[in-house]
Amino acid sequence: MERLRLILLGLAGLVAVGLMLQDRYPGLRPAQAVEIAAGGLATPVGGEPVYLSNPDTGPYFSALKAALPDEYRGIVRQISTVPGVAAPVAAPEALAFAMRSLREDYGVLAGRAPIANLDQIIDAQRAILAALATKDPAACVDFYQGRPSAALAAFTSNHNKLMLDLGQADLAAITAGRSHQHDPERPTPADFTALTEALKQAGLSPETIGLLVDGRQPAQALSDADLCKSVGAYLTTLRALAPDIRQRLIARSVILAAAS
Repeated sequence: MERLRLILLGLAGLVAVGLMLQDRYPGLRPAQAVEIAAGGLATPVGGEPVYLSNPDTGPYFSALKAALPDEYRGIVRQISTVPGVAAPVAAPEALAFAMRSLREDYGVLAGRAPIANLDQIIDAQRAILAALATKDPAACVDFYQGRPSAALAAFTSNHNKLMLDLGQADLAAITAGRSHQHDPERPTPADFTALTEALKQAGLSPETIGLLVDGRQPAQALSDADLCKSVGAYLTTLRALAPDIRQRLIARSVILAAAS
């Protein structure tokens, strides 16, 4: 069993949002997106889908089109032709669906990206956590655990810029990782020791460290506010580690998250 439990928080959150979208739009199934790409890009009645021109979502789809044109066509076609839905899929939900679909199909490639790309993903996650911590600690925990909730869906719908930053960071890492044919090095015991010691220096208790690093549940469960704060401290600490250490730790977490 992998010792590493460095779940990519943002992508866990996208899984939660994606599950909620599937409940609302049963026709949205990420596994179908690339399969129907060969059918071409359908133009819905009324012209171009709103999410392609929306300033909070359009840049992601433009970047996706440039980097992975076949996948772009499949994803947009699927979003634009959801069966049994009278109104178009809203822009925030289209963005969340596209990000989740890409993560499932190509997330492993992001683990091969340079450290600069991996740092951008961590920074985007930290920004989302910071916003969630001040607005709704329970939704912050939902985001961390990848658990669907109405509060989390409302947050992502109302904070498109934060989600856009995360999506673009993830897409950039996938694009950069495609040119690297070799898997990254696995974390070493020394890497875990460095991480654990740094978390202690940040003031996290041994029980909290065991939860965040190894997935061990503490005898006394943390409150939502305390857990959200601890996760933010964890990411900040991880981001401050030596580049070679965090390269191995973050890269492995990306690969595990994509394979989960």
